[in-house]
Amino acid sequence: MKDICYLCGQTMIEKKGYLKKDLDKELPKFKHDEHIIQNALYGRLKAPNILCEKCGSKLSQSIDTDFVKIFDLFTSPISHILASKDHGENGGKTLTGYIKKSNGSKIEVQVKDGKIVPKKPDSDFNKETNTVKIYGAKKILDSFQKKVLQDLEKKGHDTKTISIELIDHISDWQELGINFSQGIENFNEKFKLGLNKIATGFASLHGIKRTDMPCTIDTENEQIIFTKNVLAFYPVGTLDKLMEPVRSVIEDGFPTHTLMLYTDRSFGNTRLVCFIDLFSTFQYYVILNHNYQGSKINKTYYQTIIKQEKPDINIRATRPKYLNILVEELGVDWEEIKGMELNEIYDFLEKKQKQYTVTYVLDTNTYVRKGSSLISRFILLKNNPQLEELSVGIEKEIIEAIPELEVDDLLCLQQELHRIETKSPEEFYKKEYITFNKDKNKMVLYSTLMRLFELNREKFNIMDYTFSKFFLLQQFVNSNSQK
Repeated sequence: MKDICYLCGQTMIEKKGYLKKDLDKELPKFKHDEHIIQNALYGRLKAPNILCEKCGSKLSQSIDTDFVKIFDLFTSPISHILASKDHGENGGKTLTGYIKKSNGSKIEVQVKDGKIVPKKPDSDFNKETNTVKIYGAKKILDSFQKKVLQDLEKKGHDTKTISIELIDHISDWQELGINFSQGIENFNEKFKLGLNKIATGFASLHGIKRTDMPCTIDTENEQIIFTKNVLAFYPVGTLDKLMEPVRSVIEDGFPTHTLMLYTDRSFGNTRLVCFIDLFSTFQYYVILNHNYQGSKINKTYYQTIIKQEKPDINIRATRPKYLNILVEELGVDWEEIKGMELNEIYDFLEKKQKQYTVTYVLDTNTYVRKGSSLISRFILLKNNPQLEELSVGIEKEIIEAIPELEVDDLLCLQQELHRIETKSPEEFYKKEYITFNKDKNKMVLYSTLMRLFELNREKFNIMDYTFSKFFLLQQFVNSNSQK
């Protein structure tokens, strides 16, 4: 089977070993390793046979360069804990943004090496609290303070009573993050084109033809396009409503990237859809085809972006009764060591440790099962005052944050938990949910995408959810940024 570039539609060949025989002949289309989620976003999934080298370079310049800049604000401060990239260094970028003064005007700032610093000296006087914040580099703060106070005295303020705060770097990542999209020219277009490129690449990886993706590819003009085919996710099922607000706590490897390619047959015809979740925060459905004629498909890719390290274990120093822990940690099947003498087991485990390689790929089924189990436990604790006294710290905060559930919600949750135990969550997670029908007399499966289309037509406001997800990521960045 020939490898076809999804953008130009030309057959690709291996570049290695190619010898140009005819100087007048046009160069063929060469294969190259294409990151499905951009390398700059710490995506690790690559495909060597979906996009030719020339088209890859073209899309890198027209889409990727602007798209990845959108996320610099989140990755730059925590680059020291993120996985290494295939090329390019982690961090080291100077970013620009702003924070707001008490009067609504802006202070321009730069982000460098995890610190937010003002681009130039500035001040923020709050008349109501009689305080002034003075921003500037350390070496000029004292002289600039004198100027600020002189200006305030000229305006009739008693500077002896004013509380003064000198700030050479700013710790309010949350405020800076909220404004991250402002100042980026054509933000929405760049953002959605980036999502469409990811979805197109993932679909191509799994054998979807370029002609079967009319919502994301203009095959005639050889371009990635946006056709109002991107829909923001909002939790409509009971389980999602409970899990998403606490994801930073219950998800191993947070923040993560997720891709789900599937067919949705709930619209009368079949839609080819890719669910994209970047940094466990930016969640969207990309429709590749509104009337897909191909076979049913359900493919998932799920990875962490946090640096993973090889376990540093002294095998020989481990007591025999704890070897079961090593077996699990090294991913050894018990059948492999069945019947071995103790010394043979130690030898085998040492060999396995040398062969061990870290992985960034996670299992969606494991996350959903673990997360739903924790949520069940938290609900039990919330509804039992005596048990709640046993919970402390972060668990207590989560329990207090869980909303009071209606009877219908609890019944739906019970069925969701049963489905998670008896089926593979990848079959339905983020695709469909259990709810009651309109007459409230029967539980039914309902398409998540269909419900989101309905909410979109009803002009439903999802901004509160968007900001809550944004806040979780910003909290993580703030607590893990370089000091």
